[in-house]
Amino acid sequence: MADYDRTYLEAANAKRFSAAAKMSAAPLRRQLRSAKRILDVLLGSEGAQGMLLADDAGLGKTTIGAITAWVAASEGSGRSVRILAPNVVVAQRWDDELRRTLPALQDIAEGKLRLSGSSIGGYSPKASARHIQVTTQSRAVARGGLSCSLLIVDEAHRSKADTSDYRKAVGEVVRKGTKVLMLTATPMSLKAEELASMLALLGRKEAAASIRDFGKQIQFLYAGGDSRSEEQMAADLCSAADRATADMAACVLRHSVDNLSKVEQRAFGNGKVPWIIKEPSASSAEIELLARIDRLIRLAHPSSVRSNDPQFHVARAPVRQALENALSALATRKHAAFGTLHADAINKLRILEQPHPKMLAVADAIVSIVQESEKVAVFCHHHLVAEELTRVLARQVPAHPESKHPYKIWHSVWSELLGQAEDPYPNTGNRRILRRTFIDWICTKSFRDQIGSWIAARPPLTPDVLKKTYIPGGKPGGKQISIADAMVKLMSEVLNPKSKSMTGTLRLRAGNAADVKPLPFGATVATRVIGACESRIAAADGCADGHLFLQERRPDLLIALFNSPFGPDVVVLTDRYSEGIDLHVRCRYLLHYELDPSPVRTIQREGRIRRVNCWASVHRSPVKCAMPAFLGTRDERMVRIMEERIRSFGLLLGGGPSGLEDNRPSSLDDRVRRVLSLSEKKLQKFNGRLCLDGK
Repeated sequence: MADYDRTYLEAANAKRFSAAAKMSAAPLRRQLRSAKRILDVLLGSEGAQGMLLADDAGLGKTTIGAITAWVAASEGSGRSVRILAPNVVVAQRWDDELRRTLPALQDIAEGKLRLSGSSIGGYSPKASARHIQVTTQSRAVARGGLSCSLLIVDEAHRSKADTSDYRKAVGEVVRKGTKVLMLTATPMSLKAEELASMLALLGRKEAAASIRDFGKQIQFLYAGGDSRSEEQMAADLCSAADRATADMAACVLRHSVDNLSKVEQRAFGNGKVPWIIKEPSASSAEIELLARIDRLIRLAHPSSVRSNDPQFHVARAPVRQALENALSALATRKHAAFGTLHADAINKLRILEQPHPKMLAVADAIVSIVQESEKVAVFCHHHLVAEELTRVLARQVPAHPESKHPYKIWHSVWSELLGQAEDPYPNTGNRRILRRTFIDWICTKSFRDQIGSWIAARPPLTPDVLKKTYIPGGKPGGKQISIADAMVKLMSEVLNPKSKSMTGTLRLRAGNAADVKPLPFGATVATRVIGACESRIAAADGCADGHLFLQERRPDLLIALFNSPFGPDVVVLTDRYSEGIDLHVRCRYLLHYELDPSPVRTIQREGRIRRVNCWASVHRSPVKCAMPAFLGTRDERMVRIMEERIRSFGLLLGGGPSGLEDNRPSSLDDRVRRVLSLSEKKLQKFNGRLCLDGK
């Protein structure tokens, strides 16, 4: 193994690995060194039971895990390696990464890397030597038996529940001596006990105990009522962090984009900067609406613990739904008359049917961005809010001019161009049918109008025009790509037989199945906005807005389209998509319209676009994120608290209060801020121990 390690490091310095695997050299050096550190700890002289890789989202944990798996499987007599992914989509990403890194490893090792039998396979209770198996966590646990030499657990924070079958299964193989590498971008999701639980599972009891002590100091910091001076609180917090990071340094690797070298940071764009959006203020009518709906819910549901729902402050649909439910509940009660009075007063305000001011402000900002040939990802916490926002954005974002060329001409041109394109998967079935279905899809109105706007000044549509017209917003100073080449690349990705959900969707379309649903961006009505949310209204037959929403449960086709130059300029997503997907290939703008109570989720969202070789780095521009507030409402309070939590997240390894409570006195926030200010330099120094070169 030592010989392999030296070869890998030399190759990284000589850029041989990066050339073979088409990776950026700077991030790859850190990834190779991380893999070597993990191998030294788990399989080398240290011989420890387990290790935690806790790099922030987007830093290449999958690449590190893939390299570790290959070296472990090929080293000496070879080891069996299992990789547990949280779902099928992430399992496919692991498969892709393993296949991408293998040629580079073989090239660098000069043919020494050899694996017998299938290197990447489905589930098998018995994992043979020199074999790497990728499967989902649920499948592995359901079928029993995780025995192997090295177990790699992705999204390890899902194993934090002590009573889960998944955790019990992992704990069983640990007790039998299996080496375990856990991967997670959120090792301490607000509660120190979660990180302590993972460390205890890895057999790191001392580190688990010290992180629990650190967690207690964080609780004291946020709980209030502490009689200690701010200076003493800062000293105690730093002392606990000192012990915790010292104990964790032997078993935890953790990096963030901000503590990488300046050379490597370029692979993530020119930093992250705020996307400034003009924040609207609530009018007196808005405040009255919120007060009246709050009173109505209290009358209808006296035992309700949440009458002032955050959704009410950012959207209309939740208010209308709550109003209807409250009036229905009050209809047969003695307070029915009061309910009618409040309902009449709300109707007289005449604002429930108007677009929400925050949605209009966000739409104005997004319009200015998409007009610069940029894409935007928008995150909401609730499906109802995401559905309403999708409709508002679709009305506000101006449509592309209607294509001058009809469907038949587009179909003829694309058939000629794509019919000549080489098929990278010629030996798989139904290729001709799938290709024809793909061409039908890209000739629908949204595609025609979008691509037509790029060639508006060109002569009549021909294959030569698409070959010579470049995609707008291309690489500054780099190689531009033609419309034809970009579409060939998209077709190759969509028709990849490994992408079973994408090819399966196309097969349904080709077979004209009775229950077939529209492809994203493929309706008879053009749109530049797609919502990936559960729209109950859009799912109904004959819905006029059905084309705005992703109808398939799995988003693979929409994500592939968004990551290409084509497709929607704006996607509205819920937190279901805040981990496990990539949005960074063509997008550097992200907007948090509605917040999840946890800052972990906010950070995970931003990790979708701030990744290695993201569009920001290609574009030589910064990543831009916005968290606009509706001023004068609870939404403003939540946004301001979240901004503070994000700033302290890295310092406290993720530790903090559990939600976005807005009933805490502002003076407490000031006290927390001052304690962290006094502790900041020392906390940064201690956290640096968890990096590769930490001391």
